[in-house]
Amino acid sequence: MNLPNKLTTSRMVMTFAFLAVLLSGVPYSKTVALFLFAVASVTDMLDGFLARKKNMITDFGKLMDPLADKILISAAFISFVQWPETQVRAWMAVVIVAREFAVTGLRLLAASRGILIAAWRGGRNKMVSQVIAAAAVLLFLSLNEFFPSVMAGAMRLPSAITLNLLLYFTVILTAVTGVLFLLEHKELILRGV
Repeated sequence: MNLPNKLTTSRMVMTFAFLAVLLSGVPYSKTVALFLFAVASVTDMLDGFLARKKNMITDFGKLMDPLADKILISAAFISFVQWPETQVRAWMAVVIVAREFAVTGLRLLAASRGILIAAWRGGRNKMVSQVIAAAAVLLFLSLNEFFPSVMAGAMRLPSAITLNLLLYFTVILTAVTGVLFLLEHKELILRGV
């Protein structure tokens, strides 16, 4: 297994560690979860960069890299729903997860027939937006751990508005890029690949 694939695999392992810490409820768990999420997100950039630069692109990487991303983002947004202060609503998590399932399902179906659907700019932009939004939510939760009175006071309204705008932008971008992806490959869907 080459280095980019090891990084992809480590991201999947870090996702489970991130989720376990985030949901543990131990002191400063949100801050540790933010750190784990940041490290996992960096491995996403690094594995793709190394695979292209060192010509280490593999079938494993083509399949597992986007899958590892989707697992990380889905785990984050699903878990955020339980904290009302994060502004993440259940329907937002459903839109994000449904888009990821639909796109991954189409890619897997195409791959089973020998058709490779490459990553495209809209998907990359969507991923960047999702990572930024998830990191912002985690930062918000982390700041609540360190400065609960400040975050409940003067900072509450501006931070809630900013977080809300970021989340709505991310959810809309996620939905739009999903629809555009499916429309771009509608011939595969219509003929059942």
